[in-house]
Parts: sequence; structure tokens; C-alpha cells
Amino acid sequence: MTMSRLLLSSLAAILALFVSAQEQPAPETEAEAKDSVAAIFGYLSYSEVLERTADYRLALVQIGKIEEQYEAEYRRVEQDFNMKYEEFLEGQSEFPPAILKKRQTELQELMDKNVAFRQEADCLLDSARVEAFKPAHEKVRAAIAKVAEAMGLMFVVNTDNDAYPFIDPKRGADITAKVAEALQ
Repeated sequence: MTMSRLLLSSLAAILALFVSAQEQPAPETEAEAKDSVAAIFGYLSYSEVLERTADYRLALVQIGKIEEQYEAEYRRVEQDFNMKYEEFLEGQSEFPPAILKKRQTELQELMDKNVAFRQEADCLLDSARVEAFKPAHEKVRAAIAKVAEAMGLMFVVNTDNDAYPFIDPKRGADITAKVAEALQ
């Protein structure tokens, strides 16, 4: 008996769908059919929205200060190396072979340390950038989710770098301005 109830329920549901489909007027043209479809996805320029946030501008200032400190240290280390190299060049003709070899080794070690410092500094700067921009990214993602949920969108795509050279505006909605507004 439960099988017959299931069959009757299924038939009733199909009949209800059929009746509701009959009640809606069919679009007369293909263009009207496309216009009647609501946007199912959103698209935006993520970088445009990100750059509008106060957190992004604050992060730029913070990173700028850190970069200035590293640049100052790079210059100091380079000046120190250049000074020692000039001393070496001036005295190399007078140095005994053992001192000459020692000074060459010192210069090579100093150069190796400077290269290692620059590599380490670059890694530290990359990490600092990620951390500094993290709050801005989190806010933008939250705003995107809020707008997408409010509009009933299935997903949102980032159009930066010409990743999507064509998006049908009848199927998708440009939410750049709405997301930027949600961040205010």
C-alpha cells in the first residue's frame, strides 16, 4: 500500500508542475526567453573592489614602511661591501698571498651573507604582505558572499586579467558596485 501512496504522490507532484507551467505564458521569442531567466551567477573585478577598501590602503602603508626599512638595510650592507672591496683593491698588490686569500674569502663570505639576507628578506616581505592584506581580503570575501546570497546567485567569478572575455549579462550580474557598496 505504501508503494501506491508513493506513486500517487509522485503523480500529484508532476500534475502540479504541469498545471503551473501551463499557467505561465510562454515567451514569444528566444530573446524574451533569455530575458525571463534570472541571473544565476555574479561577476566582479576583485582587485577593483579590494583597492577601494580602507584595509587595503592601510596595508599598503604598512608594507611601504617595511619595504623602506629593508631597502635602507640593503643600501647599508651594499655600502659596507663596497667599502671593503675598495680597501681590498687598493691593498691587493701589497698583500702577501695568505692575507690576499683571507681577504678574498672574507669578501666572498660577505657577498654570500648579503645574498642570503636579501633572499630571506624577500620571503619575510612576502609573508608580511599576505598578513597585511589578509583583513582586506576577508572583508571583500564576506561582502561578496553577502551580496551573492541576497541576490540568490549560485557562484561569483573574478573577471580580473581577462579570465572571462565574455559573460552573458542576461545570465550573470555584475556585482562589483554592490560589493563595493556593501563594504562601506
